[in-house]
Amino acid sequence: MERIYDGGQVGRSESIIEAAPLCAKYGIQAMNLPGDLLENPEKLEETDKVIKSYGLHWGMVATPFDTYSEGLSDADFEKGLETMKKWAEEASAIGASHCYNHIWSGSNFREYDAQREWVLTRAEKLFKVLDPCGIRYGFEFLGPVPLRNSFRYPFVNNLAGALSIADDISPRLGFIFDTYHWFCGTASDPGELYLAAAHVDRLVNFHVNDGIAGRKREEQLDLERAMPMTTGVIDAKRASDLFKSRGYKGLVLCEPMNFWRAEMKDKPFEYVVKALAEGYQAID
Repeated sequence: MERIYDGGQVGRSESIIEAAPLCAKYGIQAMNLPGDLLENPEKLEETDKVIKSYGLHWGMVATPFDTYSEGLSDADFEKGLETMKKWAEEASAIGASHCYNHIWSGSNFREYDAQREWVLTRAEKLFKVLDPCGIRYGFEFLGPVPLRNSFRYPFVNNLAGALSIADDISPRLGFIFDTYHWFCGTASDPGELYLAAAHVDRLVNFHVNDGIAGRKREEQLDLERAMPMTTGVIDAKRASDLFKSRGYKGLVLCEPMNFWRAEMKDKPFEYVVKALAEGYQAID
């Protein structure tokens, strides 16, 4: 699998240029492509040359909006699509070819069927912008119970639901499998895991992490997680081994979130990158 570095995920502000030599040193192969670089062609060109000089390549392409947020107006969504078209063209030109958005696990305005049609409408428009540029797009489902309960009406919170939306648009549209959302959403249902394994050709990104020890599944919060295989709550290696056995060689991203970010905040930058690499090694 191709390991990703993302400064936002590790809570650090060092540039991709600063991160590149350390990522190469510790076996991290890909860098997520942020929007600020896509808005600065000269800086993007410079950064692209640097990461490729270290044998690295680009991971996930940012989107300019939280696509399925009910706070994003239709007018702002349409405006964002124009930005996304520009970003997709620039990303494709330097070899970046993967992108995703999460689908919120509820709505405060629409019941399930109406929410599904609303998501489909936006997803199809975004897919039509990305697909001609060769950008593989996927959905991420969100599992935490407190997050789901914060909405008036429940919506998709598992892989089957996310895939059903993708299938209504195109077989070229894929999904994200996040071990935390799998655990929280379906209590680690093996059926969901094997459903993902059966469709690894559509797996756009694989997110690995662990839960917070001492909390029940339904008490796990969306942004509070741990590095994979550190607390004994989630068996991320089981998912990793299964996907690899089915031929998955794509992108993988450690998402330890807030507690780990706070722990790493004042550590030397090389210490942080090395610790991230060790998180990936835990699922090998």
